Amino acid sequence: VQGFISDANNRICKIMRENSFRMGTTIALVVISNNSVMAYNIGDSRIYKFHNGILSQISEDHTIAQQKVKMGLLTAEESRNDKSKHVLTRCLGVFEDEMILTPDIISPFNIEDELRLLLCSDGLTDMLSDQHIQDILLSNIDSKSAVNILVDSALQNGGRDNITCLVIDFTSKG
Repeated sequence: VQGFISDANNRICKIMRENSFRMGTTIALVVISNNSVMAYNIGDSRIYKFHNGILSQISEDHTIAQQKVKMGLLTAEESRNDKSKHVLTRCLGVFEDEMILTPDIISPFNIEDELRLLLCSDGLTDMLSDQHIQDILLSNIDSKSAVNILVDSALQNGGRDNITCLVIDFTSKG
């Protein structure tokens, strides 16, 4: 995975050098193998686990606001409105001399019956609360419909940024 991330970063840096402008992106990535999930993230795109009706964020945002939360300077709720919530501390699109590019690796976990994973950009989570996202995922709709409802809801709430999301459903084999 680190090789994939480094390659993607190098491609972005090559385009920046060729065109003389800065750009960057975030990544939320899962690798599913056998009955296990490995999750990785860089930036403020998120990975959520939804199981037994409960939505839990398993990734950590790489932002100044999140650093303030970890330091006890802000609550999680206050960080949602902090001016530094979009100031990234890690992203793809960094040159080798700027920082070391490493993803957070979320501890592997087993696939459980009726598990859902949500991978999404901040365009979704800026427009919808975790409770709103959880309510949509609770409605027992298929993954494609869930994505459509999530994106439509974020757009209806203002849609100020790109809205990207993927819902992966795991169901029992029976």
